[in-house]
Amino acid sequence: MNKKCLSFLALCSVVLIASSCLGSSDDDLTYYNDAALTSFTLGTVNQYVHTTSSTGTDSTYVVSVTGSKYKFYIDQLSHEVYNVDSLPMGSDAKHLICTITAKNSGIIAIKSMTSDSLSYYTSTDSLDFSQPRQIVVYNSNVSAFTKYNVTVNVHQEDSNTLVWSRMADNASLAAFKSVKAVAADDYLWLFGSDGTSTHAYYSNITNGNSWTQSSVSLSADAWKNVAVSRGVPYVLSEGKLYALQPSGATVHEAGNADRLVAGSGSGVYAVTSEGGLSLFDGSRWEAQNREGSASNLPVRDWSYAVQPIVTNDSTDVVLLAGSRSLTEAASDTTDVIWQKVDEYSNGASSDAWVYAEASTGFGLPRMANLQLFAYDSSVLAIGGRGMGGSSVPAFNGFYQSFDKGLTWRKSDLYTMPSGFSGSEECFAVVADKNNFIWIFAGNSGQVWRGRLNRLGWAKVQRVVNE
Repeated sequence: MNKKCLSFLALCSVVLIASSCLGSSDDDLTYYNDAALTSFTLGTVNQYVHTTSSTGTDSTYVVSVTGSKYKFYIDQLSHEVYNVDSLPMGSDAKHLICTITAKNSGIIAIKSMTSDSLSYYTSTDSLDFSQPRQIVVYNSNVSAFTKYNVTVNVHQEDSNTLVWSRMADNASLAAFKSVKAVAADDYLWLFGSDGTSTHAYYSNITNGNSWTQSSVSLSADAWKNVAVSRGVPYVLSEGKLYALQPSGATVHEAGNADRLVAGSGSGVYAVTSEGGLSLFDGSRWEAQNREGSASNLPVRDWSYAVQPIVTNDSTDVVLLAGSRSLTEAASDTTDVIWQKVDEYSNGASSDAWVYAEASTGFGLPRMANLQLFAYDSSVLAIGGRGMGGSSVPAFNGFYQSFDKGLTWRKSDLYTMPSGFSGSEECFAVVADKNNFIWIFAGNSGQVWRGRLNRLGWAKVQRVVNE
């Protein structure tokens, strides 16, 4: 046994001898051979939060964090102890009160941070876990011990900070007059019109700096008729429906589809020339039920978002928003909203599209070039200048809905990147499967990528062998 542990063991031996002398017979005292840590819990943790006032003055205040909410997992195979959910940024890991227990009331010691010496653990001591520490557990008769490495994880960045990075400028994007972007599995697709035709470019979502042009020839207004289903972008162009892949395109008949407005696991949805809604499921078109007047279907600046329902297999909520005609609905202050519960498992029935009345005071402002996308269990929207009865400025901020588009509020969390420059009439916003938000700016050619810090944190596997 390590000689540097002798002083501690000597103390343990004295305790054991004294305990044995107190008993009247050997039957009064039972020793156990197991040496194992059984639980590790934090008490109240001080979190130091830094803030800056509107005048630029920095200040710090202390928040009490309930440490017991952050469960520690004990891996009895590798003898590692750790918390999967990290403590908030700014938590004081140097001064922690911990409740540590061992099997059969074993003896717990903590190794020094500067030497091999051990000190006896007491639940009232403040311990420094700013770096991994070693805990040694002895069985009750000090005949065996087990060493554990304890790591207290603390976030090093604010969880709810949206961090933007500027990618390489895109010269082709700068030349477009209109643009739309979609994310389809591992690829970003950019559709831009020069006024004569639409050009399609794609890039891997891990790249975003270099782009490859598709050889598919599309009409000038095809850029607005784009939707994604099952990882495939579809484009409606001159009576044909194109299913695009980096390797080429498959062409389908478009039937009476007038404009492509949404996509989901079931297929892509189009508004027909008769004012109805139709679904293309990959092989055929099928008319869709609708609850609401066709006069409330968007005719311009439409966008859609898809939110999976985590409690139901193969089920999405599809949200479609956009503007009615500026001639026939000049006074509208909010965009029209349509919803659909989309079930695409085998044998699932098709629900109707439902028109959602705008909530008084909390509707989505009517904006040119509306951009809609699902993000972090909500739907976000941003657009150019207000139209008709709406007077909101361009890039007025991100509007957020947590109730599938029924109510919208301007978010303080999501902001445009500092240094952004681009045309309010030619820009696109999309979110990919890695939780990155992408902004493509016409005129300047800027490309931005941003993500909430916590949505990029690695998922640590929980070990269940405590």
